[in-house]
Amino acid sequence: MSSVVQMNDNDCLHVLPLSMIPLQVKALQKTCLIKNTRLEGVVELYRDGNIGSGQIATDGLEKTFDFSGDRAKDLAVVRKLSVLPSYDVYSLRVSLRRLKIQLEDVDALKLSDEMAISLMDHMGAFTRPLVAKIYGSSDVQATSFTDVLKLFTDPNADSARQNLRSLAKSLEIELIQIPTFLEDYADVFLSLSFYQKCHDDKVEDLSEFLEDIGSLAHSPQMNGHAAAAQKIDTIASHIRDLYAEVANVLELFRVRTVDMWEDLSAEHYKKMSRMIVEHQENIGAILCAIIVKLDAWKQSKSVSTGSNVSEKIAFITRDIGFGLERLSGLEFQDI
Repeated sequence: MSSVVQMNDNDCLHVLPLSMIPLQVKALQKTCLIKNTRLEGVVELYRDGNIGSGQIATDGLEKTFDFSGDRAKDLAVVRKLSVLPSYDVYSLRVSLRRLKIQLEDVDALKLSDEMAISLMDHMGAFTRPLVAKIYGSSDVQATSFTDVLKLFTDPNADSARQNLRSLAKSLEIELIQIPTFLEDYADVFLSLSFYQKCHDDKVEDLSEFLEDIGSLAHSPQMNGHAAAAQKIDTIASHIRDLYAEVANVLELFRVRTVDMWEDLSAEHYKKMSRMIVEHQENIGAILCAIIVKLDAWKQSKSVSTGSNVSEKIAFITRDIGFGLERLSGLEFQDI
């Protein structure tokens, strides 16, 4: 089971700190965009464990912030960001480029150090073939790409230098460019490890949700309400299928990575890297939706008396099911 890490905002798929966005309204930069239960992007003014979260829809921001004059551009930017399907750092890199929003801090879109460290077990699937390519064995101790870089600069690693030259030749780069390749490789495959962790961390919540929905749909209180039972069952099935779809795609990437290392070339690496980057927005969108929906259901259970079946049905159909239809058109292509 995946280890649990206390996420900061950069480690979340549903939170976008506006402090990283170049805005003129400084008060707005102190807030975050978050995805609510209905997958709508709203501005969160404050977040407190006791009193909850204070949120404003983007169409009501003018009542709270001053967008006069040139500041009107900020409102347009926030509204564009509000409709993005995920706020994870990898999806945002792609989305912000498309929206032509350039960040002042180029390092803003990175996972926290704590999160990166927690992903090392997942990264093993991608570091082992790299280390084996250089040292002829995957038994060399390298638990992170920093360790791999240290191995390459180790004066006692002469036996690997010929393999390094071979790697550089396969990638059609100069030997001196290997560290840059490693940084790029680490970043691309860290995204897969991050998505895998987010996926794995929700397995128990998904199981509990499906069990709850199954019990509700087939409870005695649902007698005579076949249409409602079918509707909530369909919503649960949709979330389950989306979860399985992400699992299948992540497995596809692992298989394709093995294939890439078995026949490494500049073309194969570029193709693999491009395939991953082109799928980041889709994977992020589905995972963001699943996480938001399952968290909302868990929260509803913690504050609900649990006795009003009609309220549960209304919450599932009105909130949990809302927005899922927008994800049905996301297709993953093996290129």
